[in-house]
Amino acid sequence: MIVNQLAISKWWWLLLMVCACAAGTPNMPSPHARWSVAVLDYENLSPLNTAQADLTDLLTAKAIETIEDDGRYDVVERQHLAMVLEELSLGSSLVADRQTQLKLGDITGAQLMVFGSYQVIENQLRLDVRLVEVESGRVINAVSHVAEEHNLPGWLDASAKSTAALFHN
Repeated sequence: MIVNQLAISKWWWLLLMVCACAAGTPNMPSPHARWSVAVLDYENLSPLNTAQADLTDLLTAKAIETIEDDGRYDVVERQHLAMVLEELSLGSSLVADRQTQLKLGDITGAQLMVFGSYQVIENQLRLDVRLVEVESGRVINAVSHVAEEHNLPGWLDASAKSTAALFHN
């Protein structure tokens, strides 16, 4: 009888541990769930007139393409982000606020957001990107990359490598 009670208490202990572990990680998706990622337009921090006008769009688009090619994440479409910004009547100064950016991610259903900035100085492009968890605002990873070559293919490659590094560290 004591042996049976001891065996039953071990099972209850095991069940209690499993429940405690499950309760401790409420924000983790199931192994089959896919995270949704929103990528905000990269911010141009270059001195006046030193970067190409459409470089922001190209670097941001390359980051989105890299995430989509990875295949493990759903990417929030840029047009959807733009529509939400328009509906909320947010100007560019308000979107620069980190809390507003995270709220934007929450509204679009994104669990993760990619923020980036770049500088073109002389022949170099410096990219700084970070991956942020929307719910907590916690920076999961940050990557900096300098592309020495002064050509668009090299800069796009730097965007792809920086983005890939965000998700693989």
